[in-house]
Amino acid sequence: MKETISEAVLESARGLHRAGVMSDERLREFDAMCKRPPSAYSPAQIRRIRAKTKSSLDMFAICLNTSKATVRRWESGEVKPCGPSLKLLNLVERKGLDALVDFSVSAS
Repeated sequence: MKETISEAVLESARGLHRAGVMSDERLREFDAMCKRPPSAYSPAQIRRIRAKTKSSLDMFAICLNTSKATVRRWESGEVKPCGPSLKLLNLVERKGLDALVDFSVSAS
């Protein structure tokens, strides 16, 4: 049994997509609507996410497209991430930094 209505809706949308009734684009829309990031991360959670990715403060900030000072303020609890930063933190927590950055180098 699904825990929330949004999970049930998303699962139904995925079924429709598998059946060929729903387009990839429409499924992405449902996915974006149903998967909400948490409303906040504690400083300890942010430090844990960075530690899990084995990233320096500099690298973590670069990958999240923010400043080192901002990440430091998040980790100290001085400010809280919001908006796109919150969503990116959620993505990194679930999928790692590879979801944001392509570290592969192509041969020229």
